[in-house]
Amino acid sequence: MGFSIPGAIGAQKAEPKRRPIVMVGDGAFQMTGMELITIAKLKLNPIIVLFNNTIYATLKYCEPPHTAQEHKIPTLDYAKMAEILGGKGITVNSVGDMKNALRVAKDVKDTFTLLNVKIDEKDISPALRTFGEKLGRFVEVSATTKVE
Repeated sequence: MGFSIPGAIGAQKAEPKRRPIVMVGDGAFQMTGMELITIAKLKLNPIIVLFNNTIYATLKYCEPPHTAQEHKIPTLDYAKMAEILGGKGITVNSVGDMKNALRVAKDVKDTFTLLNVKIDEKDISPALRTFGEKLGRFVEVSATTKVE
C-alpha cells in the first residue's frame, strides 16, 4: 500500500522513453504522495489517476468490522496539491470530465499530471473487497495464534 507513486519514479527512471500511468487510492496516496516533489524535481511526467473515495477501503471491509471513523480519511484537494508541488492537477467528477482530463494529461509533457477522480465510497472493485475481507480474516487468525 502506498507504493505506486515511488514505483512510478523507478519505472520512468528505468525506461525514460516510456510514460507511466499510475493508479492509486487516496489512502495509499496519503502515505507516499509527497514523492510528487521528487517527480517534479526529476522532471518526470507520469499520469497519476487518484481514486478519491475518502476511505481506506481495505480497512472498511476487513473483519472484524472497523468503525466508520477508523476507515475515513481526511479530504484533500489533490488537484490543487499537484499544482502546488509543480505538476498539473485536474478534478474529475464525471465520465465526460475523465475523457477531457485524459486528453489534457496526454498533452502535458514537461511534468506529472494528477487526476483527482472523485468516486463514491461504495464504488470499489470486487478484488479490493475480497482482499480486505481476506486480510481481516488473516489478521484475526494471526492475533489469536500463540507464539512460543
